[in-house]
Amino acid sequence: MKTRLFAAGLLAAALVLGTGLQGTADTKKKIANGAKQTGGTLEHGARSVGEGTAKVYHDTAHGIHKLIAKNTRNKEKRRSHLRRAAQNYKYAHRQGEKAEVEMDRAEKAASRVVD
Repeated sequence: MKTRLFAAGLLAAALVLGTGLQGTADTKKKIANGAKQTGGTLEHGARSVGEGTAKVYHDTAHGIHKLIAKNTRNKEKRRSHLRRAAQNYKYAHRQGEKAEVEMDRAEKAASRVVD
């Protein structure tokens, strides 16, 4: 009689501990995954800020080169500055697209943190 009671108690304890440890493993996995996704959100957000800053720089350089080209009388300098302005315009456009892509990636990583 005591053996059956002991065996039943041992089985019940094993089941309780087993489910408890399983829940702990799931919690650890969720915490690790959430930390990873949070890190991804921060990384992509920081990249987006950097790309946006580069876009502002190239927009400003574009405007300055156009202004110099407009106010110079030398045709060679005008051509050179207009070429630089066009190049900075392209760079600014490219950096703006990169910033948007990084923001989208940051948003996707942030939505995964909640799940």
